[in-house]
Amino acid sequence: MAISRRRAILASLVAGLLGLTNAVSAEESKDPAAQLVHDYMEVVIKGRQFDRIDEFVAEDMVQRNPNLPNGREALKQFWEGFMETNPEVQFNVVRSISDGTMVWEHVHVQLKPGDLGVAVVDIFRVEDGLIVEHWDVLQPIPEASASGNHMILDQ
Repeated sequence: MAISRRRAILASLVAGLLGLTNAVSAEESKDPAAQLVHDYMEVVIKGRQFDRIDEFVAEDMVQRNPNLPNGREALKQFWEGFMETNPEVQFNVVRSISDGTMVWEHVHVQLKPGDLGVAVVDIFRVEDGLIVEHWDVLQPIPEASASGNHMILDQ
């Protein structure tokens, strides 16, 4: 692993431990996989430009979310339907970590402004400049926690 990548990963981990966010952006890491996922989130998801999904996702993308079928077309259909049903949804990428072809995004998703929302960890595998595989883990954010710590560290 290159020294600059080690520094980026270490900075992200330290930032997480200290409660900081976005310590190392995709642009700062110079990691092509991280940049691709960052752009995908900004353009396609947050920007709702589903007609541009082909620029970021492989046609035969493997989907590890058990509720979604494989492939780019199925993903387009999902996002179009989801956004139509949830027009006020907001996505805030809290932190991103990458290592080679793997990128993890910690995302705060709110269906409506003011909702506590859901903490999501999206995991992407990138190959030949496209997202080829995706996993996600979702957990509703409770009003209180036994530790007193919030699941999204910047709040």
